[in-house]
Amino acid sequence: MDIDHLSPQEKRALLEKLLRQKIQSGRPDLEAEARLDLVMDRDAVDPDKEPQAIFLTGATGFVGAFVLRELLESTDARVHCLVRASNPEEARKRVRANLESYELETADLDSRLIPIPGDLTRPYLGLPADQFRSLDRELDVIYHIGASVNLAYDYRQLKPTNINGTREVIRLATAERIKPLHYLSSYAVFDSVHNVGKVFSEEDEPFQSEGLSNGYAESKWVAEKMVRNCREAGIPTCIYRVGWVAGHSRTGVWNRSDFIPRSIKAFLDAGKYCDLGSMTMTPVDYLSESLVYLSRRKEAIGKVFHLSNGKRYASRQLLIWAAAFGYKLRQVPLEEWGEEIRRSSTDISLPPLLLFLEDMARDMSRLSQWFSREPDVDVAYTLKTLAPSGIMCPEVDERLMALYLSYFISKGYISPPK
Repeated sequence: MDIDHLSPQEKRALLEKLLRQKIQSGRPDLEAEARLDLVMDRDAVDPDKEPQAIFLTGATGFVGAFVLRELLESTDARVHCLVRASNPEEARKRVRANLESYELETADLDSRLIPIPGDLTRPYLGLPADQFRSLDRELDVIYHIGASVNLAYDYRQLKPTNINGTREVIRLATAERIKPLHYLSSYAVFDSVHNVGKVFSEEDEPFQSEGLSNGYAESKWVAEKMVRNCREAGIPTCIYRVGWVAGHSRTGVWNRSDFIPRSIKAFLDAGKYCDLGSMTMTPVDYLSESLVYLSRRKEAIGKVFHLSNGKRYASRQLLIWAAAFGYKLRQVPLEEWGEEIRRSSTDISLPPLLLFLEDMARDMSRLSQWFSREPDVDVAYTLKTLAPSGIMCPEVDERLMALYLSYFISKGYISPPK
């Protein structure tokens, strides 16, 4: 949902509606939601064959754009991209425009991008049956990156894209030929009240479905469970978990609609910030490069990888670095920051909907608790597997924060420090 064009009053009205829906909805049976009916008497793609036809979801998103670029640079394959569009030309234009918005190369799109107008939320991905069968016979491997990331939505609102979409992608992976499936998951699968204080390695499975923090975490838990069910049935899969995705570590390019950029802008606009706890941060170039590298290693099939450096970064530290960049900022309690938002007549771009949602609940303290519940993760196996490639996760530090701020200024997203 694009909320950037809405006024503050319209955003508050939308939040009231979302909150009412969230209160009225009961909790689903997540285990039952993840069940699959798999038929395995199928031929399989030759695992030693260099892929010639790749299927990718999410190419019009932030992460998907960088994964697409990495696939084009790391393989000679044609990349079939599922795009919500009315025709192939519109789909191609959407993918091109998205890559250009993140300053990515597009010269080879005409020759190697195969746009597939469709819809993750619909049966057979919104494709005619004959096209779905033809695509199934042609593809060698699938990368499922597309998802709805809306932290104010409940499970039922996210299910069409995050659950039904994953189910349809699995159908494509198993229809007539068994094809490897690479799935981008999230550390949110561990984001349960029962997991606070625990550290999770790549081998740990998120058995605990009770007490997950929000609808997004529930939807990712179910989708990952579905993919793990595929693995247990003998389908070649890889799962890549990630936390908060940050901007490119060399260009500073970042999706300005993401949670952290909106938070930074809101704090800078107000000249005040509150402590939101700590979080993992993975630069998008490390995510895309490591994901594609790992996906092309035969021994990685069946494994799970954690795509971060395993460190958590205090939100307070990010703002200290912003102050070092020249911004005048004052730390205030959460309650005072909430008052700032309520008094504001301007469109302070606080994180998509969350602070207002907490304001509706009259419990500002839950916002920082929500961050502090993000699980700690072990990344040792991932780093060991990546070692031969030389791919390393950059540190988020004062230098990188300055790069991100410079990028935001260059795009007119924030004003330079006075």
